[in-house]
Formats: sequence, structure tokens, C-alpha cells
Amino acid sequence: MSEPLRTPSNAEVDQAHNWYDRWCERCPLADRCSIGRSAGVASCESPIVEVGAALERAMEMLEVECAKHGVELDDLESPTVPAGADDLAERALSWTRAGAEWLKTALAGEACAVVGWYHTLVPTKLHRAISSRAMGSTEDAAGSAKVASLGLASVVDALTSHCQRAPHDGAGLALLIEACALIEAVEERFPDQLSFRRPGFDP
Repeated sequence: MSEPLRTPSNAEVDQAHNWYDRWCERCPLADRCSIGRSAGVASCESPIVEVGAALERAMEMLEVECAKHGVELDDLESPTVPAGADDLAERALSWTRAGAEWLKTALAGEACAVVGWYHTLVPTKLHRAISSRAMGSTEDAAGSAKVASLGLASVVDALTSHCQRAPHDGAGLALLIEACALIEAVEERFPDQLSFRRPGFDP
């Protein structure tokens, strides 16, 4: 991930959570992000209460954004993904399944932690990118695709180091090769994500 821009230590970075990977423990802007701050606060509430509160905050944010654009929540329809647009999503899901299988036998370490985090986030972000583009939201599509690409790049870095130490790990190597191929596929499908600037992270 890129280094954050220099901002006042007490200034909240607007929408930082939208363009990061939600790994708050590793986020350099966690103390300046509404999601990061809430994730770092110990809570005595039960998990169900915490999830309910998070969903309530999400709905409030959604209502605010819809109001800005004059959109009624009740009028929103599920996005239709154009024909031929899900090949990338299907490929990402296949990679996710391969990652899940690799994690069953992988030894604990940085590669395991990184793959464990991103192998489910990448297809989620790519699905959002595809759906957002179908709805005409080019900014959200580019931002979501960029988060997926950066996550894949983190996986490539971690698995490259892992495979250098464990050259006989064929499954890990296959996962690494497909992650590299996915980065290229995402860049081809969403070329505008390369120039997308995430608030607080990109210059």
C-alpha cells in the first residue's frame, strides 16, 4: 500500500475507509478514519450488538450520500452486470477458492496472514467495481478496482518472499502466478483505476 499523505494528526480523512482494504490494524490512517477509530476501541457489547450498530452507521452514511445526489433509497434497483463482464469475477472467485485450499495447509506467517486477508476481499471489491460500472458510477468502480489491485500486489509481495523460502510449494507458486495475472486483468478491465487518487493515501 502507498504511504499516506501528510495531514494534521487530528484531522479526519474523508472517506478514507472507502478506498482501503479495511485491515485497520495495518492502516496508517486508522486514527483519522471513522471506521478505523471504531475498530480500535474495545467494546463490551456483544458481537450482534456491534454488528447492528455498524449496519446502522452504514445505513446513515448511505442515506446521506443518496440525499446529496437526490436519490431515494426505495427507488434503487439491483445492478445488472453486462453480459461478458463476469469472467473477471469468476476468475477472482476461482483464485479465492485456491487461496482457501492453500491456507488449510500453509504454515503461519506473513504470507498466510496476507493471503488470509485478501483472498476474500479481492473478489468482493472486483464485484463492486463491476456492479458500480454497470450502474454508471465510474469513480466507485475505479476506486474499488484499485483496492483490489493493491491487495493483489500485497499478496504477490508476500507470496514471492514465501516461495523463495519454500520453493517446493507448488500451490503457493500457482497462487502467486494467478495473482500476477489478475493484476493485469484488472488493469485491462479498469484502466482508469491506475490514475484514481484515494483521499489521504495517493498524491
